Amino acid sequence: MVVTGLFTGCKTAYIAPNAFEEYAENVFIRQNQMTGEVMLSEEELSEKDYEILTDAESRMLEACKDLNEYAVHVRDGLSIGLYLRHSAMNSTEERERATQDMEMLLDRIENGQRSTPLP
Repeated sequence: MVVTGLFTGCKTAYIAPNAFEEYAENVFIRQNQMTGEVMLSEEELSEKDYEILTDAESRMLEACKDLNEYAVHVRDGLSIGLYLRHSAMNSTEERERATQDMEMLLDRIENGQRSTPLP
């Protein structure tokens, strides 16, 4: 399925609009969950661990900004211009890498491997 290909960071020549909207919604949900985990982790982490985590979160949010705007437009029933659609669809690899880095870091922290830099 097209959405599965996108989650692995693979580019496809054509993405059906409804498949991309589903992808955008899923990434939006994933990053919101991770942001919630960061907020809940603040009191449990050392200052260094929290800084590492918030830096990774910032990279993820920056990589996802066009997709987030796209997801908000879809959610609110707003029209999506060609520029927004194009920019949201063309940052897939960077977005997936930043999101996966964030997931790995959260997993490391959850498993007690604190202050471990990402590869």
